[in-house]
Amino acid sequence: MKIYVSVLLMLLGTATLARGQQADRCRLDESVVRTYAASNASDRARGAARRAISDFIGCDPSSVDGHSRAVFYRVVELQFQQDHADAILRWRKDPSRSNPEGLYDALATHEAELRDYLDRLFDASRDAEFAPVVLRFGKARAIASLGRHGRNDVLNLLSVPNRPYGVGGNYNAQVEAIGAIGFWINPSNAAFARQEKTAFVKVLTDLLDMDAEARRTHPSHSAASERSAGHASTLIETALEALGRSDDEGAARSVQVWMDMRDPNDPLRAVAAKALASIHKNRNGNKQ
Repeated sequence: MKIYVSVLLMLLGTATLARGQQADRCRLDESVVRTYAASNASDRARGAARRAISDFIGCDPSSVDGHSRAVFYRVVELQFQQDHADAILRWRKDPSRSNPEGLYDALATHEAELRDYLDRLFDASRDAEFAPVVLRFGKARAIASLGRHGRNDVLNLLSVPNRPYGVGGNYNAQVEAIGAIGFWINPSNAAFARQEKTAFVKVLTDLLDMDAEARRTHPSHSAASERSAGHASTLIETALEALGRSDDEGAARSVQVWMDMRDPNDPLRAVAAKALASIHKNRNGNKQ
């Protein structure tokens, strides 16, 4: 009996320790912010701070306290506001490094993880004060969760000059704003009235119309602009995907017209075809 009780107590103690460790890693303090903010922080200190964040993003968002949430949003700001080019260059030139791209790859992974967790963590009813962080660095779903309160900010993002962020310029707030509109025009979204969704669809179809007109009147100029294949092409691809969430007849017409003007071998035609099929499916679903 004594052995049984001892074993039971040991197991209970182990479980308590595990819960304590879980709670510890789900709390962030200001020291993490100070490390991210310090330009003279050592590589070791930065690595430790990133590991703390990596542990933190494994936590259930609903269990994260207000202070830790604030620290995390500040870390996101600092990570994406800083220029890591010099550090990456030093790493690449360091002959002792076995992988010249090691720091770049690590930062790219870290930033992707930050944005993924931001998408999961952000609660518009609880974290409203951090909406600017979400608008600037968040993914489309998190931005869309701002709903009517974020409407004007999202539309304004579409008129802001292209400002990529993240190592390698991997992310862009304009692209995410377009994606957010896609969530708003979904028939299942109750935050906006039908008339408002029609206006959002017009914003997206105007992008397609402008692209089609540019190709019709200045085909060589349009092709040259896509050498940066980045921005113009990505905006159109995202607009097509966003329109695919709609059930709007005008959206279907615009996508069809745009698709008919593209070269048959253009890979974006497949994106447009998928969007068109999705719009028709949504329309048929609403008629049933």
